[in-house]
Amino acid sequence: MIRKTVVLFTLAVIIGLAAWKLSEPWRVSQARHQELLLTSDAGDVGRTVTVWGDDWLGYLIFKSRAMQEALRRQHIGLKYEMVFDFKQRVQGLADGRCDFLAITADSYISNGKDTNYPGVVIFLIDESYGGDAIIGGPKVNNLDALNTPGIKGAFVGNSPSEFLLKSSQAHFHLDNLNGKMKSFQRDKEEDVYNALADGSVDFAVLWEPFTSRALHEIAGAKRLLDTSQAQGLILDITVASRSVIAREPAVADAVTRAYFLALHHYLNHPSEMRDLAVAYSGQPEAVTDQMLKGIRFVSLGENQNNWFGTDSSGTARITDSLQAISDILVKSGDFSSDPLDGNPYVILNSRVLAGLSTFPELESVDVASTQASFPQLTDEQWDKLPVTGTLLDEPINFPSGQFTLDDDSKELLREAARRLTYYPEQRVKVTAQVSPGSDPESDQALSNERAQSVAEFLVSCGVDSNRIHAEGLGSTNLPPRRLDESDAVWKRLCRHARVYLIEDKSQ
Repeated sequence: MIRKTVVLFTLAVIIGLAAWKLSEPWRVSQARHQELLLTSDAGDVGRTVTVWGDDWLGYLIFKSRAMQEALRRQHIGLKYEMVFDFKQRVQGLADGRCDFLAITADSYISNGKDTNYPGVVIFLIDESYGGDAIIGGPKVNNLDALNTPGIKGAFVGNSPSEFLLKSSQAHFHLDNLNGKMKSFQRDKEEDVYNALADGSVDFAVLWEPFTSRALHEIAGAKRLLDTSQAQGLILDITVASRSVIAREPAVADAVTRAYFLALHHYLNHPSEMRDLAVAYSGQPEAVTDQMLKGIRFVSLGENQNNWFGTDSSGTARITDSLQAISDILVKSGDFSSDPLDGNPYVILNSRVLAGLSTFPELESVDVASTQASFPQLTDEQWDKLPVTGTLLDEPINFPSGQFTLDDDSKELLREAARRLTYYPEQRVKVTAQVSPGSDPESDQALSNERAQSVAEFLVSCGVDSNRIHAEGLGSTNLPPRRLDESDAVWKRLCRHARVYLIEDKSQ
């Protein structure tokens, strides 16, 4: 019995010594970690949050020393990791491998459905403001030209460029692009630029600095539409894990507070912002400056007042944008039905912003996006403005000899007015035609009244009257009549109105 006990004791000692030896690297590491905590400020950190994003310049605040320091004062560490695949990024939030995402709104809506949207949007980071653009080659003068049969384009797949093209496809009835989007995809921005430069594609969707390069270096290249004209659609958002929101609300509060402290510091110290951007982008100063111009950072006040409606107005612009993005994804074929089921609030949490008090450290910085004002133009000035694209080309028909709008046409115009909110610096041109009568002067007068009727209804929907130009075309430029088409059907098609977006470069 004693012998057996001795043997067991000896075995236990041998196993213990082996385990001790095998665990030596771990023990050394732990001792080193403890030493670091005891001899540095790291000991103040009780929780480290992980943010997954990518190298988009709009996310630079998350990597800044100012945000790290603001969080450390709240005993929280920050780890920012690059995860370029959007689906993997959202899956990481669902799996608990990260706490927050920096991501575009359309990418979160697109990739979050399969995991039942594992996080909620707690604030906007930035809005693309000219940083993304559709660039036409020598043969492409406006967005309508993208409906030309056989046209070729290029963009980086799974990027804001792709969504800008999808939104234009939905808003401007670019039906010719249906089924072609996959063939336009490229892996790298350099490949997109080179395809436009060597003429193998007719148009490209680019972001800075390639946008500026294309306009300066490619003969005949022109900007058809950019995100300074199409606003409220290319949005970068911060998504917090539902687990963090439910179990650690103080952590979500701390991260949001630290983010805006850092953002406002850099907005008030633009030279530091520029130095940070140069370090973050790895690009020369001139290139970085051009990239920064294409980003509109969204301040705390803008988030609270303009986007989430946490002020007394209660207006939540973010819900309109999220629903519009969802609708575009349906129209472009990404989903067969609304992924948000008509309820964008399911991926929003305004409590974090609403709970933030005014910080004395936050100096007032006016970075609000301003609605363009539209001075009156003469007819001659209107005639010189180029068309960006056709906003509405569905039949707005009128009874014979009349200029009154029916209920269906009014609803079409209401929807057009809603879409105009995403193009705040574009003007609007309304044209109307009539079926040919016996008197060209009477035809012209009736078409003028019909165009004016459409313009007045848009004004009643909130569109600035100075922004709209109504023009009657009489019985000119009528649609061709098919051989099998009756006279009554053709004349009904002639009683038509259209709404165009017009670019005013003076805006």
